[in-house]
Amino acid sequence: MDIRPGWQRQATPPELAQLDLLERQVLPELLLPFARQHGCRIRSFEHLVSAGQFQQISSINDEATIRQIEQIAPDLILSIRFGLILREPVIQLSRLGVLNLHSGILPDYRGVMATFHAMLNTEQQIGTTLHFIQDAGIDSGDIVSIQRQPLDYRQSYLTNVLSLYTSGVDAMVSAVESLNLGKPLQSASPSDGGHYFSHPDQTQLDAFFAKGLRLFDMQELQTLVRSWIAGDA
Repeated sequence: MDIRPGWQRQATPPELAQLDLLERQVLPELLLPFARQHGCRIRSFEHLVSAGQFQQISSINDEATIRQIEQIAPDLILSIRFGLILREPVIQLSRLGVLNLHSGILPDYRGVMATFHAMLNTEQQIGTTLHFIQDAGIDSGDIVSIQRQPLDYRQSYLTNVLSLYTSGVDAMVSAVESLNLGKPLQSASPSDGGHYFSHPDQTQLDAFFAKGLRLFDMQELQTLVRSWIAGDA
């Protein structure tokens, strides 16, 4: 199923609007030509929907979508870079639960754009957290694993974020393979504390830029895309 919302916010700072456009439109446009040139098979969401392999829905929690998921009867639901909150009627439809890959270290960095806030806070590490979604709480479910890496302040926010997904997706694949073999995942409740972060406001963005930090860099993205393709070729 394909739901890819943009940021639903009023008075979105222009820098965040540019970042949103870059992630949803420009980055795929960079990736696909490189992939074709090197013989890699990459399909867009639009292609998968048109080929009948995906169903496109407008809301994850409405009754029509719940009926669709009931018909599929999934063993497991995976969530990655998904911007909406799953409610209990959807969560309960999966026999083995819902696994989410959060692009931040929990519980310290709950919410959105965790890497941005980590850079603003001059952290030394960033990471992803694989955790269960057990209710409508935000990034509050039992933690399966955390993958950490050094924060590279020479690189932009977006490059740091995208660099997280090699190890993060590997952890998710490993978890799925274990479940497929009938092995339950070891998990633990998150410790108390931590913080919830929302999209940065203009004051936070100004502080970010004042530190000499960047949201994105096109040359970095081209280099990163080339490295992805070379690794898959």
